[in-house]
Amino acid sequence: MGETRGIWSFILLNRCIKNNRIVLTGIFFGLLVWPVDAFIDSSLIYNDDFVDEMFYPSTVEVYIRLSALFLFIVFSLIAQAITKNIMTVSEISKAQESKQIETEKKLNETLDKLASYKNIAVQQELRMGEMKQVVHQLLEEPESKKK
Repeated sequence: MGETRGIWSFILLNRCIKNNRIVLTGIFFGLLVWPVDAFIDSSLIYNDDFVDEMFYPSTVEVYIRLSALFLFIVFSLIAQAITKNIMTVSEISKAQESKQIETEKKLNETLDKLASYKNIAVQQELRMGEMKQVVHQLLEEPESKKK
């Protein structure tokens, strides 16, 4: 029972990662801002200890780092929404293309059938014309025999 629960949780986690890859990337880079900013502050600006800047930053640094994290998450959510809309539009256009191809095939089949029906009608007209000629000939023969 525990193994199947683990498999399902792995599948759900994998699906969540796959569907939200852009947002997770935004969160990752937003969290990456914290140690990078701590390193820059400790080595270039304040010449202080890295651990102090990492775990005990000033309130201004906390505000800046959290703002950067927030902006990364917001922009990644926007990018995710735009990407999903583009993919949806792409899927709709593919469906329309397949419907168009199917409609064109049906139209071509119908035109082929109409052409064959027209050929049949033309053939029947020719046969009727031939039959009229034969009937004319038959009707004219007795008249020519009478003379």
